[in-house]
Amino acid sequence: MMEQYQIIRIKTHEGLTRFANSTIHQNVVKDETESAVLYVVDKKKAVLDSTGTEPDLKVAREIALNSEVNPDFVSLPDADEAGQPEFKGSFSKDAAQASPEVRARLVKEILALCTDKGLQAAGYLTTGSRERNIENSLGVKREDRTSFSELGITATGAGTGYATATHYDLDHIDVKEIAREAVETALQNVNQDTIEPGKYRVLLEPLAVHELFDFMAWLGFSGRLYDENQSCFSGMLNKEITSPLLTFTDEPIQELPGFGIDIEGVARRRTLLVEKGIFKNVTYDSYSAHMVNKKSTGNAFSFVVPWGGLPLSINVAAGKTDIADMLHEIKKGLLIKRFWYTRPVDRKSGILTGMTRDGTFLVTDGKIDRPVKNLRFQISLPEILKKIRMVGNTLRLYESGRFPHLLVDDFAITGMTG
Repeated sequence: MMEQYQIIRIKTHEGLTRFANSTIHQNVVKDETESAVLYVVDKKKAVLDSTGTEPDLKVAREIALNSEVNPDFVSLPDADEAGQPEFKGSFSKDAAQASPEVRARLVKEILALCTDKGLQAAGYLTTGSRERNIENSLGVKREDRTSFSELGITATGAGTGYATATHYDLDHIDVKEIAREAVETALQNVNQDTIEPGKYRVLLEPLAVHELFDFMAWLGFSGRLYDENQSCFSGMLNKEITSPLLTFTDEPIQELPGFGIDIEGVARRRTLLVEKGIFKNVTYDSYSAHMVNKKSTGNAFSFVVPWGGLPLSINVAAGKTDIADMLHEIKKGLLIKRFWYTRPVDRKSGILTGMTRDGTFLVTDGKIDRPVKNLRFQISLPEILKKIRMVGNTLRLYESGRFPHLLVDDFAITGMTG
């Protein structure tokens, strides 16, 4: 009888300060330990979650015995497959232990900047730490910790502006600079005009690029979806799938909150996804890897979500072009700062729809002309990635990686949002 199990424990300390109408209205602190057991008996799998209590292996085993056989299960990762982690989660004691008073002082600076410009401020500042402890019956035993800090600001007046930042160390978030970014956008984003639907040359700011790459990670680079012909890039390994200007990896990024192991205890590593436009690799957890006689790439993120391993933090290589030169290449087009409510229309084709928000501007003859009302778009990721004309030479850090500006052609605007 084959019998295996894995236990994961995640201990979180999180402080959250929220503000709206230029006033702090919430301070909360969460201390929580969550646990999960994956138990397998003769290819019968069960997952048992618990909060605040030690997971009960006997209960998990009993559930497994009464579950249906999963014929695709091969094995949990053993110590050889898990490897030795080369990366440890980045940790800052100041971020991990930041008090409500510390967060309030930083928020006060934000509120002062917005008030000085006649704007209202809303948003959040969160800080804290997470510890991850993993063990399985095949000898894998790992632990790691990370700290985190994240700031999001919406400045509101006649127009709106938004800015956000993430880092493992609170001292590396320049709250005044992030607030100024939101304020400047809000002050520019007034008296919005309308434009006709159509295909435009578009300069995407890094926050918008971040959103598109989040969906591309899911729709394009899951090993399981690729092997099941459900990826929008299935059958394209070692072929060109993007502009030759684009190279990016999945890898631990030192400045971001994160762990040196995935949720199966497998070491995170650098995986080259696209090199100069050529599709090089997909990512796996152990379950999806073993189905095709491969090993995990250290990208497990869930016991129960059936997508296989996904890229966990994407690092895009900087290009050679500055923003001014990218704008100069637009005769009539758009500058888009942010997307909102992006959703897949057709996963297999990689078709996305969504809206712009908090700053969309018409660009005429290489200069920002005027703001336009929020727009609805519908694009094909495989098509738009081949129409990248320039990659920016500066990168911004966001929750799921590091991203540049992108200048793209034929970005399809289907109408206004209201």
